[in-house]
Amino acid sequence: MTGGGGVPASLLERIHVEAARLKASRLSPAALAEGERPDPYLPWIPDTLVPLWGTASYTHLSDDQRLRYNHYYALQMVEQFIWIENALALQPMRVLLAGTREPGLVRIIQSFVADEKDHSTVLWELAGRARPDLYRGQHHVLFRPPAKVRALALLMGRLPVMLSGWTLFLNVLEEHTLALNREYKQAGNTVDSLFARIHFLHAQDEARHCNLDSLLGAWLVEGQTGWCQRLNARALEYLMVFYYDVDWGWAQSLKQLVKDFPELRGRFPELLREASLSRGPEYLEHLFDSKTVPITTRNRSRHAMLDQAVGRVLRRAS
Repeated sequence: MTGGGGVPASLLERIHVEAARLKASRLSPAALAEGERPDPYLPWIPDTLVPLWGTASYTHLSDDQRLRYNHYYALQMVEQFIWIENALALQPMRVLLAGTREPGLVRIIQSFVADEKDHSTVLWELAGRARPDLYRGQHHVLFRPPAKVRALALLMGRLPVMLSGWTLFLNVLEEHTLALNREYKQAGNTVDSLFARIHFLHAQDEARHCNLDSLLGAWLVEGQTGWCQRLNARALEYLMVFYYDVDWGWAQSLKQLVKDFPELRGRFPELLREASLSRGPEYLEHLFDSKTVPITTRNRSRHAMLDQAVGRVLRRAS
């Protein structure tokens, strides 16, 4: 199973080098000490990252309301990472693993799968310890991608060679994990130390994964030609446009906030509107700025389909 009729010798050399460097997950279940829980009186994510930050609505919230919103958005980010790792990493990689015979690639994919399984286990445990009442008997309370996002991710997961653009998108999302960790570092002791440590360890693994994503992209994407290449590019473009659509992703954490503070019920439409507006062109420009995501910037120059997809995301938001 290959993206272009075999693995070139130069790529095989890179694969063998990376396979020899493989390490165990930093974000493993051992990262959580028994009984360890986040501090309920501290923010769980830097305040500057919550969608309402800097808006008029945010200034009108009480301190308790701001903290509760911060906690819900931090948990939404945790759920988002879990969804990404299952839908855009584990699902396609398991299919690849079943059809791959090159030993170096097998070891790399197996390592990737082991890491992502560890990550999901730890992140669910973190969420459960943070709010056992919220996650008792249910999952994905706060992050619910629309059907069109889930459908495209499912299709790519089932056809990971033909629709191999998932490797490029996964690289983008994993590099955003590195950017998130930088925000936690800047926030210092103003945020909960457990959340900060988990995101630090997550970023350590994702930094390695960015190299592995690059290898998988070179293997599966660069050899494509003709209609298969065009179909792959179109699928990647649609997935990224739908994923970064400002019309979804902000309601669930606000609904939970209003549920906890019924006096905010009449302001819900305003809160939702301002959260959505905060994730418009300026935010997306920063998200894809070369200083924020230098790896993605290099990949855009290497892969026309990624550059086209990011360009469409930015144009659609403007």
